[in-house]
Amino acid sequence: MMDLNGIKDKVMGVFNRSRDDTDNPDADYDSPFVEGSEDGTPVGRQRRIEKPGFLQNLLARRERSDDDLERAPRTEPRPRGLTANMEPRQRLRFIYVTGVVLIALVCVLALGYAAIFSKSARFTRELERGKQYLENSQYQQAIESYSVALKIHDDCIEAYEGRAKAYRETNDYANAEKDYQAALKLDPQKYELYTELANVMAAQAKTDDAIRVLQNGYNETKYAPIYDMLYEFMSSSGNTTVSGYVNGYASGTVGGPSAGARVSLKDRNMDREMGIAYTDADGSYKFNTVAGDYTITVTYEGCLPFTYDFSISNGDRISMERILLINESSANGTGSIQASINNAEDGKPMQGVKLNLRMGWNNTAGSYSNPDSTKTYESNENGIVVMSDIPAGYYTLEYSAPNYISEYRNVAITAGSTLYTMGDCLCPVAPDNNTAYVVLTWMSGGTNGVTDLDLNVRGLGATASTISVDFATTTYVESDSVRVQLMNKNSTGYGPETIKLLGGVVGEGYTVVVHDYDNRTRDNSTALSNCEAVIRLYVGDHLAGVVHIPAGNAGTYWYACTISPDWEITVLNQFASNIS
Repeated sequence: MMDLNGIKDKVMGVFNRSRDDTDNPDADYDSPFVEGSEDGTPVGRQRRIEKPGFLQNLLARRERSDDDLERAPRTEPRPRGLTANMEPRQRLRFIYVTGVVLIALVCVLALGYAAIFSKSARFTRELERGKQYLENSQYQQAIESYSVALKIHDDCIEAYEGRAKAYRETNDYANAEKDYQAALKLDPQKYELYTELANVMAAQAKTDDAIRVLQNGYNETKYAPIYDMLYEFMSSSGNTTVSGYVNGYASGTVGGPSAGARVSLKDRNMDREMGIAYTDADGSYKFNTVAGDYTITVTYEGCLPFTYDFSISNGDRISMERILLINESSANGTGSIQASINNAEDGKPMQGVKLNLRMGWNNTAGSYSNPDSTKTYESNENGIVVMSDIPAGYYTLEYSAPNYISEYRNVAITAGSTLYTMGDCLCPVAPDNNTAYVVLTWMSGGTNGVTDLDLNVRGLGATASTISVDFATTTYVESDSVRVQLMNKNSTGYGPETIKLLGGVVGEGYTVVVHDYDNRTRDNSTALSNCEAVIRLYVGDHLAGVVHIPAGNAGTYWYACTISPDWEITVLNQFASNIS
């Protein structure tokens, strides 16, 4: 075993002798690790005498350095930096001012940090107070605390939501609405905010706005309770409606009403079914809804299913064209179309109009479904074109000709029969967007029939008593310029009847009215309502709007729509026995 204590004693002995020898040059250098010289003097001592050690060299250099300093001229150290060119007093003043500024800056920073910490603590305190006040039904105090918190941090969703609840409890729905909207901007994914906002809007009788909020909320979050609430609101609202009638259709003949047909309304943007209705005994259906893009689907036992896409604006009361359900007995085989096309401006037959076909109703784009894709279907000199061998089903006809606005018509084709279309027309492209055409077409209807309808365009607002153009007064002139003019009058059925609007809209706009001249003495006649009349507005180079007459209404005057100064149509669909 190694003797650690012995090794330690030997090392310390050498260390002590070496230290003594340094202090006393005459001491013996007795080391077992160094051999002596020939003259008996230890090697270590010879080295110290012949070669001075580190300490002696250091002292010698220090003595030389001191001598050099005594001989060298004494100079003051040169200042550097910002104070290089300053006098001593200026330098001291600069140092003093700089120190004061630094101390002041530190104090300002300290106060700023203290203020921040103080505001943060106050925000937390007021937010907690607001919660407590709200829980204790102290709504005014809650509003005050949440308001203080929002002054400190205006991006706190919790504070907006809490204050909105307090406002709502005090019946201050307007401010509650603002707070819910502010919270939604901060977090559009928080689904509860949409239902709360819709409730406060509904409390202010802003049902349509509430429905739009719920639609946006469902599109954003896909949260099922939002959809449930949306359906409930839509069912109770009556400001925007879509209605229509369903009839059977077999062998080219319109049958009776299809009572009990299932009609569903689907929001295409939300991809959700918004409502279901079953047709009444007269085949009618109706939905309360809001602005949007929808699909109506109709199913009935023994008939081909039917789908129809449409769009509606808030406040509109749209009557859809009559839906014809093809009986399955007439669904296997082919049928034909014989179309008659006239010029909307003068009522004359048009030659060279092309006819094409697409599957489905309201289908105005995509490839054609013509029975013979190699054949061109064109109208003759009498405006008539025939298309045969069409498989039974639902289609959209397209009429087109150079310098005319393309026209579309929905049809149902049954096997073994020919569909005769009457009253179809093309409107010429206007030279500019300040020129428009109002065109009326219709079918015969009711037991008394309808052959003579009168189209009437009247002024709106201040011009209501001065503008009235129809078969009796065919022109309205303003400042030597024709502004409203009857272009074509039809008294034998189907139309078209056309009134041209020039130089833009006069005043506040126009009202479009249709009069049943045939039944003018029968105030309760429903012939007008059942004649499937259609109003079309063409502006410049495009179709701006379509209004279908709703069936089943008594009256000889149909107030179809209004036209605004920017050519927007607002549907009226009101009936009367005299013009007001």
